[in-house]
Amino acid sequence: MRFQLFAARTAFAALLLAVLAGAGAVACVRLGLLTDKAGCTLMIPATVLGLAALALALLWLRSALARNAGEGKRLGLITLFGSLAFLYSPITYVYYGYRLLPIHDITTAPEDPPQFMALAKIHPANGRMAEIAADALNVPSSRVICEASTLGNLGSAAIWVALDRLRRSGKLVAGDRVMVLGAEASKYMFGGFLYVHGDRLQ
Repeated sequence: MRFQLFAARTAFAALLLAVLAGAGAVACVRLGLLTDKAGCTLMIPATVLGLAALALALLWLRSALARNAGEGKRLGLITLFGSLAFLYSPITYVYYGYRLLPIHDITTAPEDPPQFMALAKIHPANGRMAEIAADALNVPSSRVICEASTLGNLGSAAIWVALDRLRRSGKLVAGDRVMVLGAEASKYMFGGFLYVHGDRLQ
């Protein structure tokens, strides 16, 4: 009886710590206090705490079913379902990170890389996307155009607005190539196209 209640309480405490650590990491990244990489590193202990909470909740469930007793029922059930909900995001992040094809460096793959890159991240509107994309793709940050910091979240229009503003800026000359990329919130889906300034279809 005492083990069952102890397992439920300990599992709930581990889940609370995991949620606090995870929320702190996300808040620091969103506020620009940490890089994405540092935020992911901080999510590791939060995920470990979430896994510990799940394991303890499963021990509580096993004990409750074996003894047909309901000590710690509320905490045990909250922790069981709460830890599953908490762990969904980090586990899918890792799963899709291994499953998806890698993003290759656009400056070394083609013979002549694009002169500019227009970038849109659909949600959340984040002015740091230009910095993150420049680091990830190994291009100078001056060549990455991201309008999220000035115009906010434009949804599906974001890449078109960024491209239009770049075209109107006067920075492009005929023949300049622009890699236009869009990504959705979970970082798993992205797409784009190559725009050549001044080209006409025959």
